[in-house]
Amino acid sequence: MSKKGGGFWNKPFGGIFDFNKDGKEDFGEQWIGFKILEECTKEEKDMNDYDSDHSSFDSDFDDDDTIDTSWRELCEDGSEFGIDPEDYENEEEYEEALNEAKENAGSVDVSFQITVECPALDALDEIKKADSILAANYLAHDAGFLYSQAIKDNFKLPVSLPDEDETPEYEFSQIIGKIAKRDIPLAFEVWSWSLDQFLPYAQYDEYAESELTNGVIDSMYDYPDHFRTELVRYMDKNPNFSQKIMGASKELADDLPELVYEALKDGLFRTAQALFKSGLKKAEDQWKAINKLTDRTINCCKKYDELEPIKSFKEHLFPLVKAIETGMVQDEIAEWEQDIDKYIAHQEAFRDVLNARLEKKRHKAREERLRQRQNYVNPQDPKLTDDKNIYIICGVIFPHAVKPYHYRTDGGSIKIGDTVLVPVCDKETTGTVVSVGQYMRIAAPFPVDRTKFIIRKIPDETE
Repeated sequence: MSKKGGGFWNKPFGGIFDFNKDGKEDFGEQWIGFKILEECTKEEKDMNDYDSDHSSFDSDFDDDDTIDTSWRELCEDGSEFGIDPEDYENEEEYEEALNEAKENAGSVDVSFQITVECPALDALDEIKKADSILAANYLAHDAGFLYSQAIKDNFKLPVSLPDEDETPEYEFSQIIGKIAKRDIPLAFEVWSWSLDQFLPYAQYDEYAESELTNGVIDSMYDYPDHFRTELVRYMDKNPNFSQKIMGASKELADDLPELVYEALKDGLFRTAQALFKSGLKKAEDQWKAINKLTDRTINCCKKYDELEPIKSFKEHLFPLVKAIETGMVQDEIAEWEQDIDKYIAHQEAFRDVLNARLEKKRHKAREERLRQRQNYVNPQDPKLTDDKNIYIICGVIFPHAVKPYHYRTDGGSIKIGDTVLVPVCDKETTGTVVSVGQYMRIAAPFPVDRTKFIIRKIPDETE
């Protein structure tokens, strides 16, 4: 895995303060080294300052023949071992005697302890092994996480993403949107992976929480049309992913109502309720935010002349709003409820009219199918192919009719223009013959066995 960027813990200084022997010297190690040197030189500096002042003070009174005994005032106290500096002419003899006394007493030891407070080490405590934490290797100094490079290095993608080194070149929401246009399940996989890898270290990038959550939700208008539907289904099946999306950012996503609507439309009431609850929680008793969230969610559920989403909102989510005791919220409850009920009543009335029309069409379609089955003639039926008889079939039209009806006759005396008496249902009526034809059974315009006979010809008064 290539390492891009690098935080303050991954900048090599090289040198003597490599306390953990990892081959490089980080800021924390340098800070400790500095404090050690500062502590070690503090006493020496104080002594040198004193010597300088003392020498200057005595210089006017000393001459070349005077023996300098000032060391007796500054030397290490040897009274514990019975060593008095007044018994020695110079400091070297005194130090030699003091060390010998210490050796004889068995107390020669040197101990050094230093406690250093280093604020920079707080960050190092959280990322002790930067090489083993992916987020540390994709953190650019003062520029945030390099999402594009991290995703390129860890996924086989159907799209191209820009290379990133010191600064981000592509927003996280753009990455998810671009992948989603080719492969929505892969987009969810990349999104979930990114939450796992970067969200625990969001304190190192002030925009990480927003970019990884709300930034994507508020950019879905530019994603494939069915992305929201697929997202709420994925959230319903992956509660851990859903919890990270809803809980990471403290801000309320602008397009949260759209996600709630998609969940209600798909019958995912648990996910819809969790999303809406997270929005109310982030509103933190701010009545303006609560009212805006409620208004927008209701409006989302009323679009496209749908009925189920708004009914589901009233049943599963509206009680959450009613339970809020804030006066500015309670003042809107009655109006919201009236608006919801009015919409439901209108849609139900419209649906009744529409259903009646559809039922009428379905009834006509059923009658037509029945008529077609009754009139169906199988050309392979032996009864048709073997029947060589000739049948005379007349077309008879009635007053106000738009088409003629077929009747059989045995005789050849019926001709076009004749008035005939024919059966119609359970009564008899007269009609005019408009066609006369001879047919074999297989070619008859209406099944021969179901064709009724002309009762008789009505004589013309002129005949």
